Amino acid sequence: MFGCPYLRADGGDCGLVHVDADPVYVKLSGACAGCQFGPIIINGIRQRLNEAVARSRQPVN
Repeated sequence: MFGCPYLRADGGDCGLVHVDADPVYVKLSGACAGCQFGPIIINGIRQRLNEAVARSRQPVN
């Protein structure tokens, strides 16, 4: 688990399970597993991962 601090504060966590080119698999655990806000959390993680990947692909002079 990579320890999302806000999730841990509520008794949950999230972790990177597998990266396969395009799909990135994450897992919610603890209080976050089965939570009604799970899809919102996953979308936020997806957005942050996309931003991180986009920054890493920017050309460097």
